[in-house]
Amino acid sequence: GPSVSSKPRVIGRLGQHMAMAAGSPLSAVVVSPYGVLGTRMLNDKSIANASAPPDDRTAVVDAGGHHAVDSAPKSAAGAAKSTYAWLGIAEDAAYPPEVKAAIKKQGDAVYHDYGKGRHAIHAYGPDLRTKPDAVDWAVQELAGVYGGILVQFLGSGLPGLRLLPMSGGVLAGSYSARMPELTAVALREALLKLPADQQRAVAERRIEMCIFMESEFNTFKDEFTKAAEPPSSAPKAAAPPPSAPKAAGPPPNAPQAAGPPTSASKC
Repeated sequence: GPSVSSKPRVIGRLGQHMAMAAGSPLSAVVVSPYGVLGTRMLNDKSIANASAPPDDRTAVVDAGGHHAVDSAPKSAAGAAKSTYAWLGIAEDAAYPPEVKAAIKKQGDAVYHDYGKGRHAIHAYGPDLRTKPDAVDWAVQELAGVYGGILVQFLGSGLPGLRLLPMSGGVLAGSYSARMPELTAVALREALLKLPADQQRAVAERRIEMCIFMESEFNTFKDEFTKAAEPPSSAPKAAAPPPSAPKAAGPPPNAPQAAGPPTSASKC
């Protein structure tokens, strides 16, 4: 709603402490112009194959993990339904026991190998409609689920991950127009919260943020670029303090200024 869009951009506000990072953690993430299965919705609403499907060394993220709590794969719709068809579980009446046992609440994520080179990370994203006017909260909730996804991905041992924006569609509520921005900032937060060894491991792998709709791709790409800027721009903002000591330089000159009067008194 208007009240949300009128707020300051969170990239500037939440990114202040990011200056400690040597480089942007988002440099490990590629924003790709297709969904996790390689298809893309064009502006005319037609579906096109924009990339090869995931290979047998790539995990895809299923944002419909909430269905594992009280529903079944066969009840899913939208992106989750397409993913389940690819995984071979679209008509199943239940999730694998390991998936159902691991997904209990918002923020949970679990990796599962479905065989035949099909790998998925089921994730339960936050319902952002519950707090329509709390941007910081929304970012932290999203960062939590992205963090869970990243840990599961590293545990899988796979070199490739196809992410997608969590809590999109109806779950975004009043944040809908800002989801590209919130997604970029939340993923950056999640990456920075990983231990150093896991950050290095992520940097060695291929992570894609897959944007299914052509109409949204440029906005997401732009927001990821902006979210990567604070660490490099912060040092410039920190440059003025070193000049402060120079401003403090004149006081040493003051004693020199005080010297002449003594010689003048001798005169």
